[in-house]
Amino acid sequence: MLRTLAGRAMPECGKRALGEFRVALLDMHEMCPADAEVRGALQALGRRLWAQGVRVAWNARPAIDAGALWRTYVLLHAATSAHVGEAAFAAALKQAEALPDPFDIVIDGDDHGYAQLQLAGAELRHRDWLNLQQARLQFEAAWDAFFCEHDLLLCLAASTAAFPLDEQGEPWQRCIDVDGLRTPLTNQFFWAGHSGLCGLPSTVASAGTGVSGLPVGVQIVAPRHADLSALRFARLLEAAGYRYQPPPLAYPAISSTHAPH
Repeated sequence: MLRTLAGRAMPECGKRALGEFRVALLDMHEMCPADAEVRGALQALGRRLWAQGVRVAWNARPAIDAGALWRTYVLLHAATSAHVGEAAFAAALKQAEALPDPFDIVIDGDDHGYAQLQLAGAELRHRDWLNLQQARLQFEAAWDAFFCEHDLLLCLAASTAAFPLDEQGEPWQRCIDVDGLRTPLTNQFFWAGHSGLCGLPSTVASAGTGVSGLPVGVQIVAPRHADLSALRFARLLEAAGYRYQPPPLAYPAISSTHAPH
């Protein structure tokens, strides 16, 4: 049976219980480390799913060069540059003149070069766009192979639970604490690009709370056009008790001083 969403026909999810799913669980990645609180919540979720009959593959991931995928994510900035004002766009073009090809932008252990990639996207040539699209097709093929073995990927939605809000400077100039280490805020966009670059549907659901009492989310990634499978799994998680719980009264100011998870 097919259902339409945004004009596209998608197959219904035939699974009715958590135990019918084969999931891969990825609670960390060298491109974007997560703090112990978030990893612990996802690991606890994986153990509980295993106990309920879910086939869980730990630390499974598609055969993708994550650094190359991150650089290809420059396509996002090229697409969104159409919504930038003329003055800001002209300034971005000027700053981008000295930048290397997107695939030559340096990604070190602490900074993924997000600001440079954003500028590179503004001045991306059509020829470069076509080459990056070819790279994306290779990533899509790797995801297709991955989902031959797994129904869903459960991974991070963010590197930490809710963090103190800091609106000083540009987003790529801000940092968050990950296990006590100051880490660029924009690094965690990796988790959006990891699946979003290839058009995979993703649903974020509750994975319970961390040791701080703050809620932790899990990103449920499904194969292309399998949106209803991600939504079904999220609904089953909620029925199993994984539903959003407001933080305890010890955190009365979270809505105004913390960014949402």
